[in-house]
Amino acid sequence: MQFIDVLPLFAALFAFPQFLPQIRKLVGDGDASGVSPLWSALTGVNNAAWIVYFVDVGYTTAIVPNASVVAMSAVLTVLIVRFSQSAVPVVVGPGSWALVVLTTTMVWGTEGLQGVLAAAFAVQVIPSLWAAFTIKVPTGLSIGTWRLVLCEMTCWLAFGIGRADTTLTILGITGVAASAAMVWRAWSTAADLREPGSEPTSAIPFSDAALTS
Repeated sequence: MQFIDVLPLFAALFAFPQFLPQIRKLVGDGDASGVSPLWSALTGVNNAAWIVYFVDVGYTTAIVPNASVVAMSAVLTVLIVRFSQSAVPVVVGPGSWALVVLTTTMVWGTEGLQGVLAAAFAVQVIPSLWAAFTIKVPTGLSIGTWRLVLCEMTCWLAFGIGRADTTLTILGITGVAASAAMVWRAWSTAADLREPGSEPTSAIPFSDAALTS
């Protein structure tokens, strides 16, 4: 067995707990500032589609963690909606995207699904980037969640390149770029709040926990 063959396992290990830091932060702080419910709902839709793809191509290692991401993204979406009180896009956006994925797959089969999945992470993460970068202080972001996403996407990028899998390579490229941007945004927000003279906030306490949650 080559090292590349265990990369899906490493990706799975990062995927399993990836939403737990964000869920813990939301429950602990009650602050959804900068966290998009549309992102988490689309994550559930896309990971359900990825399960179909992984079954088709035989990457069985990824099926169970993807199923766990679907479940946790549903929990996270409910929590974000609860604290942000913005439910309409969560129904309309993911529902429309799910219809696109389903229709494309039914009409064009596996090739259609591959095409949709190539664009899926970009569709999924744009609301998150928008929510995080269009407000001054996104105090609700969890750097822990985005670190795990970055690690998972790095594994899939390496695996996709090694296996000449275009769909996974595109996922990896967009995933690494977007999650790195989110890690930086969460880190810089916490760092700014820790500077002397910054306004105190109950959403992010002045402790090292702000950089690890």
